[in-house]
Amino acid sequence: DAAVDVAMVGLARGLRNHGVDHAGSVLRFLHLLCEGHNLEMQDFLRFQPGAPRSIDLVFAAADAVVAATPFITPLIVDTVDTALLAIAEFVQSPCRRNQRVLVDSALCSSCNAILNFTENESGSEGMMRRMMPGSGTQNAEAHLDPALKALQNGFPAKLSHLKGSCIIALLSLLECVNEPYIPTRMLGMLEPDRLIANMNVQTAKYAPHLAAEKVDPKDKLRRTPTDTRPPSERAIAAAKHAEEVAEYFYVTFITLSEFDPSEGMKRKLTSAHIWDIANLRRKVGVIEISREGVGLEKAYFIIPEVCRFLTHQSKQHLQLTVNRANLQTQLTGFSESFERLYEEMKHQQKLTENKVLNLYRTTLEWRGKMPF
Repeated sequence: DAAVDVAMVGLARGLRNHGVDHAGSVLRFLHLLCEGHNLEMQDFLRFQPGAPRSIDLVFAAADAVVAATPFITPLIVDTVDTALLAIAEFVQSPCRRNQRVLVDSALCSSCNAILNFTENESGSEGMMRRMMPGSGTQNAEAHLDPALKALQNGFPAKLSHLKGSCIIALLSLLECVNEPYIPTRMLGMLEPDRLIANMNVQTAKYAPHLAAEKVDPKDKLRRTPTDTRPPSERAIAAAKHAEEVAEYFYVTFITLSEFDPSEGMKRKLTSAHIWDIANLRRKVGVIEISREGVGLEKAYFIIPEVCRFLTHQSKQHLQLTVNRANLQTQLTGFSESFERLYEEMKHQQKLTENKVLNLYRTTLEWRGKMPF
């Protein structure tokens, strides 16, 4: 135990863990090879034609996550995070063959296990006990090495980020699905209620008032007063990230709900289950894509933040003036308007975020009616 304690302290203080560092570097390299929806490289990672021995690196990356999941600790959580983001890049485009490989692995089960971790309970418990001499006593925390204590204190935030990476990987498996095989396999390995629970955990971070409404009235009386100080820049950034992760959870949930034969997931698309569902619905759009030889695909997507600055007049003008003779002319008309509309949205965003300019913007009609 003493040798383990010394090794753990050394790693926490910055000594290189060569095995983990090497794996993280390789996974990051493979991630970059597939950057930009590089379909040819995505296929090459799965099968190397002409090679004396072909290695399925896509399955190997998933297998690494599966093997590491029961042993996730502050020392390897970053490497597992890197692996999940690399896996997402292996299929984004989508690469349908890689989607099949991953959904036939135990990756979804491992993601479900990670989503079941709480910030205080995870596979790191055993390691934490070894890192804390005299574990179980009241003064155990006082004996914890400062480097290990900092590592332990930062673990909840890293675990939260890891869950975000899990949902990005799961969402990539659902990209442009047009048949039930993949979502059906995922439904067999994932717990829908766990997706909702994680969604609500993120909601509590960026919209605590919604979480407060769900608290039992008796518990509200026992709660300490909330901090009334304005949030720091760091807190604002953390809340924004939490909302983005909640959106990923929501898109995954509604995509899977389309393939749930019991329709139980659709019945849970209410504010009683998903606390911030009204806001999430506004921020998620859906399009139908027609692909030759594939048929019609329904794809959910997160609406870019800048789009909320598109004025009603511009939206209406586009709808009334676009040439609807056929699909090609419609697409051409929309494409020709993209740059102009994007510049307008950026300009409206600038006006809105500046308090003085926003005052002039919002009172323009009122000031125009004033008699002089």
